[in-house]
Amino acid sequence: MGNNGIHTAEQVITLHGEGKLHSTMLDKMGLSWERFDELYKAVLPLCTTPPMFGEQLLERLVSKDELHNTGSSGLDALLGGGVGTGQLTELVGKTSTFKTQICHQIAVIAALKQSSVLYLDTNNAFSPRRLADVLFAIEPSLESQRQADEVPPQLGCLLTNVRMQPVYTAEALLQALRSAQERMRTDVWSSTTPMATSELPGSLESSDEESVFWAQLRVVIVDSMASLILPILGRSATGHALLMHIVQLLRELATTHNLAVVTTNFLVQGDQDGPMAVRPALGATWAYVPSWSVLLSVDEDSHTGSAPDKGRMLRMNAELIKSPTQPLHRPVTCMLLG
Repeated sequence: MGNNGIHTAEQVITLHGEGKLHSTMLDKMGLSWERFDELYKAVLPLCTTPPMFGEQLLERLVSKDELHNTGSSGLDALLGGGVGTGQLTELVGKTSTFKTQICHQIAVIAALKQSSVLYLDTNNAFSPRRLADVLFAIEPSLESQRQADEVPPQLGCLLTNVRMQPVYTAEALLQALRSAQERMRTDVWSSTTPMATSELPGSLESSDEESVFWAQLRVVIVDSMASLILPILGRSATGHALLMHIVQLLRELATTHNLAVVTTNFLVQGDQDGPMAVRPALGATWAYVPSWSVLLSVDEDSHTGSAPDKGRMLRMNAELIKSPTQPLHRPVTCMLLG
């Protein structure tokens, strides 16, 4: 179907309703009208929202909510329990304020709970070794297997459930998000239509492993947004248009597919003194996008414990600067896994 320009559920509904699908195109896709009609009936409920009372909508949203721990009890408490699905959470801070460390911890904890994680890395900060270090910090009982050069099954699960994709341009990030969106839609189609996965034509074919990954996708991490967008944002309208396209896709992944979206951002010089002397990058266009924004900072001595590397704890300060439910501007000290 993708080879014939049909990529979304909305296109299936439009073609079916307007009778624009000719028998020649059906033959190219290897589908009969009856099969296409089955697909139409399967995707139609996914693109229509029946009327409901406000109380029903609230109950529906609460029942879908899922929190993903960050690996820091202090940060989880600040976020009302963790990083929430259906929302975009932004981690803001200067260089070396543990933004990437938190992203790795979120990925590990989600993966150990059999959730898939898509990690979009824009600056070569992703590290499988760091994932393993977080795992062994969470599960100290596995350290003996590590010392014996054995691979615990938890590590295999972790490496299967976390998928890293490098993206070095804004266009590449946009394409990666579009691909994720398409795969999520494809997974919905294959799981709701009576056709077997092996019978799906063209781009809808996928292996069992791929299907499982996308069916279990719960977290998308973009580390970091600003490093890609800032260099092109002020040059022309193209940069702003790219940012808006990326924002649209991030929001759709969060709300339509009920994913937890986490992005990192850094600070730039503001136009005012005092609290606004520095502000998150990407400007006013981006400022309204995150549901949650956490400002991270570190003291000069941010490490505790006697060991300089393994088993150390990392200390940071966290402050909510945007939240739909929690009080703002109340800094707390949080501990991370080193």
